[in-house]
Amino acid sequence: MKLCGAGEWLVERHGTSRRRSWRKLHIGVDADTGRIVAAALTTNDLDDGSQVGPLLDQIDDAIALFTGDGAYDQDGVYGEVAAGHADAAVIVPPRSNAMPSQTAETAPTPRDRHLHVIAKHGRMAWQKPSAIAVDILNRMLELGRPSYVRIA
Repeated sequence: MKLCGAGEWLVERHGTSRRRSWRKLHIGVDADTGRIVAAALTTNDLDDGSQVGPLLDQIDDAIALFTGDGAYDQDGVYGEVAAGHADAAVIVPPRSNAMPSQTAETAPTPRDRHLHVIAKHGRMAWQKPSAIAVDILNRMLELGRPSYVRIA
């Protein structure tokens, strides 16, 4: 989401170089209805994972599934979801350089289990059981995709 401040229209109109202000809109979407049930608007310097708690605090009902992109691949995200919604599955693609936790052998976390499946069968095999999560994420992305109309 781009915010246009004083003089920003000049940049677009004349192409001069100026620093732009950006904001990130984090949303929680009900997978069944497509309805946005939680939202947070932040500056671009805040970490995506830091918004999981504030988003979950806006939801009164139990959630069954939390999906997000690789920016949410953090221990804190799994912890926030588990704290408020212990039965919720977390489907977040681990980063390509992700390492298992120190307790992966004795008490694997959900993220450790994802990494194990990826290591054993490959990322594509991990994605197949996660196809429903991908479908949900695609629906979320479709809701957030802007439609531009330029008026001459």
